[in-house]
This record gives sequence, C-alpha cells and structure tokens, in this order.
Amino acid sequence: MWWQFILRFYYSRPKLKHIQIQVQENVKKIMSEQLHMPFSGFGGHARVKSNRCMTKPPFIASCSLFGPEGVGLVVRVAAMTTESAYRFLQHQLAGMEPFIGVPPYC
Repeated sequence: MWWQFILRFYYSRPKLKHIQIQVQENVKKIMSEQLHMPFSGFGGHARVKSNRCMTKPPFIASCSLFGPEGVGLVVRVAAMTTESAYRFLQHQLAGMEPFIGVPPYC
C-alpha cells in the first residue's frame, strides 16, 4: 500500500519557539517508537517475532529548522490515510490554541 496523503506545514514565528521545540521532540519520539526494530544478543540481528516490523506505520514524519537562527520549522508528513495525518496535526498544533483563541483542527 502506498502513502495516500502528503502534508507539509511551517512554523515561522519567534513567539512559537516553544511549540517548535515540542513538535521536534514529539516527531523524534514518535518516529523512534514506530520505526524501532528490536535487536537480540551480540549478533545484532533483528528479532522477527511478529509482522510489526514488516508493516508500514500509519504515518512518517520528519522536521527541520530553517531561516535565520532557526526561527522556522518545517514538518513533513506522509500518511496512509487522511485521518492519521489529521490526528497527528491536531496533537502537534494543540499548543497554538492560546495564540489563535480556538483549538486548531477542532
């Protein structure tokens, strides 16, 4: 099955720096968990006890800083469904509510 949904969004305001840091940490944590392959013993061979490592995660995300002094953050998401990308966005953008007055993607 191929990725059906591609998304890119940008944060580019100094006031949102704390949100940028949180999004970076979340993306790193989520991707580490989703793409983790368990290893066993000293041989370094992956254990394959289930098909978990053979299936695609619901989405893949990456992010990087841009602009002078890293004031911007670009986040890229490739997802199997619109819903999984929507849930990811809803969670990541929740910290913006105080700035815009309503929950994003509510």
